[in-house]
Amino acid sequence: MTRGACALSTATPRRLLRRQRAGAIKGLVDRLAQGGREAGRQAGLLFSIVGVVGLANDAIPGGVNPGREVTLDLMTLVIGVVAIALPWGRWPARVSTVVVLPAMAIYVVNASLGFVPQVALGIYLVVILGWIGYWHGASWCLFTTPLAATAYLLPYVLGAKDSGGAIDAVFLVVPTALAIGVILARSASSLKASEERFRILAATAPIGILEVSVSASVELANPRISEITGMDLDQLMGRGWIDAVEPDDVPALMALIDRARPERDREAATFRLRRTDGELRHVKVSASPKGGGKESGYVVTIEDVTEEIHAQEELAHQAFYDTLTGLPNRALLLDRLNQELARRRRNRSNFAVLFLDLDRFKTVNDTLGHDRGDEVLKEVGDRFEHVIRAGETAARFSGDEFVFIIRDIVGITDAVAAARRVLRVLDAPIRAGGEELTITGSAGIVLPDERADAATVLRNADTAMYYAKEAGRNQVEVFNDALHERMRERLETERELRKALERAEFELYYQPGVELTTGRPMAAEALIRWHHPTKGLVPPLDFVPLAEELGLIVPIGNWVLEQSFTQTAEWDAQLDAPHLQVLSVNLSAKQLEDPEMPDLIRDLLKRYGIAPERVAVEVTESVVMSDGSTTQSALEAFKDLGVRVAIDDFGTGYSSLAYLHTLPVSTVKVDRSFIERLDAPDDSTSVVKAIVDMTHAMGLRVVAEGISDERLHRLAAAVGCDVGQGFVWAPPLPADEFALWWREANALVQGTNGTDREPVLTRPPVLR
Repeated sequence: MTRGACALSTATPRRLLRRQRAGAIKGLVDRLAQGGREAGRQAGLLFSIVGVVGLANDAIPGGVNPGREVTLDLMTLVIGVVAIALPWGRWPARVSTVVVLPAMAIYVVNASLGFVPQVALGIYLVVILGWIGYWHGASWCLFTTPLAATAYLLPYVLGAKDSGGAIDAVFLVVPTALAIGVILARSASSLKASEERFRILAATAPIGILEVSVSASVELANPRISEITGMDLDQLMGRGWIDAVEPDDVPALMALIDRARPERDREAATFRLRRTDGELRHVKVSASPKGGGKESGYVVTIEDVTEEIHAQEELAHQAFYDTLTGLPNRALLLDRLNQELARRRRNRSNFAVLFLDLDRFKTVNDTLGHDRGDEVLKEVGDRFEHVIRAGETAARFSGDEFVFIIRDIVGITDAVAAARRVLRVLDAPIRAGGEELTITGSAGIVLPDERADAATVLRNADTAMYYAKEAGRNQVEVFNDALHERMRERLETERELRKALERAEFELYYQPGVELTTGRPMAAEALIRWHHPTKGLVPPLDFVPLAEELGLIVPIGNWVLEQSFTQTAEWDAQLDAPHLQVLSVNLSAKQLEDPEMPDLIRDLLKRYGIAPERVAVEVTESVVMSDGSTTQSALEAFKDLGVRVAIDDFGTGYSSLAYLHTLPVSTVKVDRSFIERLDAPDDSTSVVKAIVDMTHAMGLRVVAEGISDERLHRLAAAVGCDVGQGFVWAPPLPADEFALWWREANALVQGTNGTDREPVLTRPPVLR
């Protein structure tokens, strides 16, 4: 190893040792600096005690140079009082703490200038060691004991006094002072540890903590208070935090603090607080007296519960307001309606309830999508919210249904006027997804009496709305006894309709279709009839829409398919006449939506041995256009089976041939409203002729519905219709009568031997 290396190896430990010593000295100095913002006041207290003890000693007779001792003691006392009053909290703790050294020096000078009794010197020693132990710990007390003992002996050495007695006293006074210092150090250590834990907890607590006086002035605050209020600690001192509380809440806050008692559970209440940046916060405040009772002040905790309050408000809003439109929902509507009914019973004050449903809103959802439908509902809700007057209610009941509570109604005229006022806000077009839509609504009105309840009122208003829609939509209907009777009958019909299928009360009638050019019967349309046990034969229009609404149309429609296929197979086996070329069966929208419908028809064709091309499923034009994708998928499935597809009531819906290119359609049935006007002075004949020509151009067959006499027969044939259907040949007939008509009609056609004459066979009118 080289010399340099040896030097380095020996120097390095020395440097480390010096650093360790320097670190130890720095640690001692830092320990001396402990005591925080109160250290200066503590040093001042020590000065004051030394001064007071010195002045007491001056009163003992026999002292030397009493004038000088009194002067020094007074100076010590004055310095102590001034030290207590100084703003030590703004200065470093080290500056505050090292003042103890001048205190010890003053003690030595004071004792050296004159004879001071050993008792007094012992008191000085006890005070100094006790103070050091209490504020700086046992280790510092042990460290400074030799210095204190030297200071105790120094006056005797310098003054050539009885040093022997002084040395003897050291063995008594110094251990006593040291023991007191250590005891105080341990007590202070425990207290400081507790205070430190409290300080950390207070500093890191998520709630604000205040110590306030009896007058609620702040004496101590943790940092969280500043975060909550936006104030710094200087602003909080005094009653600054009270100034942040909303003025209306201050009396209740002061009353909460005044009610605080040690023996009762801590009471808490929520108040509003305005931050310095203007933001309004909600805080939960609780208070309890400090250990000394109310006269000692209070500890106040402040918790920011703004987010919790907002969450509660949001939950309450969601519970009582519609999330889409922001209008009151059904729950809040029922509450307000019950309040109005109670007010009606107390004051006999009239009010009206409007039940409004948007017309054909399902078409908007099906055509543009539910997102665009939601946009429409939001706009409608906003318009309704602005049209009602103070004290009235506009609520979203469900879907596209809205309910209004209109107050201060004198009679029906006022209620209808209010309903018209509400409906007028829908006159302006609504834009949704780039589309401009015209929305209308139908409204039902109820004027409740004193005995009414909320459920009955809403049910009656819904009933009136239902009949407003039946009247043509965009209408207003007032509930009355007649409507009540109609609804009662409807409910009775509904109950009986649910049992009609299992009671075998349905029957199929068949209406023939005839080739217009030859007069030959070639088709039959199966039409359902209901033989009610008490009402007799119920027309289809009186129960088929109700069956659609109740969801009964699917099992009823399936029964129609099964029954008509069975009947066709029987005719094929029994009739000594040409077979039926086409059996037409009507399908509802709900049947088209049934994914099992194609399989059902396939099974029926196979079971009864009927060729698929002999069956035609008829779908109305409005059903075809109500949900194009679903309908087209179903019709494509029928085409794959080989079954014909016919568009029924053509001309009553969109009156457009363009969509026929996209559908697997084989037949178009022109609605009777066109056929009955073939000889009218308007352009009906030209319209029908155009329909026939364009339909033929697409390879489709045209059926003319509603031919009631020979005149319409000739006109329909003249414009090119292929098949006719109507009373001129036969009304809808029961199966056995249809079989008889079919046999006679075919025999009559064969008997004409090719002449131009077509058979005209009639029967007594039958309900259609």
